[in-house]
Amino acid sequence: MLDAATEVFSERGFHAASMDDIAAKVDVTKPMLYAYFGSKEGLYRAAVQRAGDHVVQMLTELMDMQDARKRLKEGTDALLTFFFSQRAAWTMVYNERMAPEGLFDINVFRERVAEIAARTLVEASKQENGDGDTAVTEADVRQALPYAVAMIGSCQGLLSWWTKHGDVDQTRCRGFSHELVDSHLRCCMQALRAEAHPA
Repeated sequence: MLDAATEVFSERGFHAASMDDIAAKVDVTKPMLYAYFGSKEGLYRAAVQRAGDHVVQMLTELMDMQDARKRLKEGTDALLTFFFSQRAAWTMVYNERMAPEGLFDINVFRERVAEIAARTLVEASKQENGDGDTAVTEADVRQALPYAVAMIGSCQGLLSWWTKHGDVDQTRCRGFSHELVDSHLRCCMQALRAEAHPA
């Protein structure tokens, strides 16, 4: 049911999607959908919750990886695989126009992803700068957060562009994404180096 709901909501948005269409996709009755989820809003929340939880869990599981630069690469690859293989679920989490304001606070997931990315940027920067044994502080994470948000946003923009220009193959799109991630890492490294070793 959630797979069908994710597909319909991602294609049509919350308002245009109908419970009849979702029920028909899984060959159940509309009353059964209401019995499980209570309302169209409840079904939408459940679909977004599942997609958001998947993204956060996927990245959280990489946090035990000691090599932060490798973690950054694998996290990027994991998100790209999620995008290419589960486009509808990706849309539920990252399309700003999916639902009316107040229906679901999708920023809960986005902020968690940004915090994970910021912490990884800090650890990678410290390792590259020779400060790998220095503990990561919350101040470090706050300083890196704008770079993480910019990094994620630039990759989102690339994927949005790729969606409209499907003639660009996935391998090239992945390569472009890694270049963007590396450029934001370099900027973060410079900022943290300047903070730790002022002239």
